[in-house]
Parts: sequence; structure tokens; C-alpha cells
Amino acid sequence: HQSRLRRLRKSVLNTARLMQDEVTSDRSSRFYAAMVTLTYRQDDDWGPLQITDYLKRVRQWVTRRGFLLRYLWVHELTQAGKTHYHVLFWLPKRFQMPKADKTGWWPHGMTKTEKVQRNAVGYVAKYASKGTQDKLPKGARLTGSGGLSLDGRLRRAWWMCPGYIRAWGPDYSDRPRRASGGGWLAKTTGDYLPSLFEVVRRFPLMVRR
Repeated sequence: HQSRLRRLRKSVLNTARLMQDEVTSDRSSRFYAAMVTLTYRQDDDWGPLQITDYLKRVRQWVTRRGFLLRYLWVHELTQAGKTHYHVLFWLPKRFQMPKADKTGWWPHGMTKTEKVQRNAVGYVAKYASKGTQDKLPKGARLTGSGGLSLDGRLRRAWWMCPGYIRAWGPDYSDRPRRASGGGWLAKTTGDYLPSLFEVVRRFPLMVRR
């Protein structure tokens, strides 16, 4: 569980940083970040496609206005165990995000939409750092994103690799991936690195260097 939370924080922070870099270099418009919090009514149950349906409606709204949708969401539980989402959007300054509960985009409860007044990466970091309990609904994802360029996605995959892989030598454009049967493979060059760890026991998990 702790390993999963560390990976969550790493994924969220890297995605937010790369997204912010791409927004800063995008000369098509000036952008700002907006945070939407999606909560559930007491008698409403979580479903795996609800966040997908919400983002589909936002995407339709964005497509009609002719700009790229960039977003990052985090799934979180309250101390009482109630699930909710934080969704960070990067929007051109000439547009304002509609209220999701009033438009019917989120029919499951209340929403809160606020403009991020400071650095978006630091803003989302507090949600990634809070973590979540290990009692998430079955099949629930912890985070998701959209709008990164291909180069951004390659960079994110690179930063999600273990540190010893990044120190190995291949650049992010070499696309290092886990190899079939163990170890790592640089996809574009074919270079191979055996894994530094061996699984000694699976239940409970035990590895040795």
C-alpha cells in the first residue's frame, strides 16, 4: 500500500510539472489552472465510469471551443471513507469552467470550482501528499490525466522508472521498458539491463538485491 502511494505521488507530481511546462510554452493562448472537486451525496454510490462520463462532457465542451483539454485528477477518500475527486484543468484565460453540478455534468452530488491562485504543481501536490486509505472501491483508479504531448508522455514514463534505470544511461527518448522475463530494455536501441532484484518469496513479498 505504501509503495502504491509513493507511486501515486510520483505520477501526480511529474504529470503536473510536465503539463505546466507545456502550458507555459504554448503560445496559442494564456492559460490558468482551475480545480474542480467532485463529491457524492450521502446516498449515492461510487461507480467506475462516473469520472469518465464527467470528463467526456468536459471534453465535448472543450472541443466546441477549439482548444486542447489538459487535465489531471486524483481519487481521494475522506476520513469517513467517502470517495471524491480533485480534477485540475488548464484552461485559456478567456474561458471559465462551468459548474458541473448545475450543468448536469456531475449528477452524483455537489461540486466546487475554484481558480488556482498560485503554482498549479504545488497546489495539486497537497492532494497527492495526503494519500488515501487502502479501502478504495474495487476497480477504482487513484489518478488519471490527459492532454500531454507524446514527448511529455515519454518524459513522464522516464521519470517513473527506478532511479537505477535513469542512471543506466539511456535517454528518455530510448523508451526504457520492463523486458519480458525480467530486466529492462531500451526500446529504440535494444540495450538490455538485468534486474538488480530477485523475488525470493511472493506472499508476503520478499526480494533481495
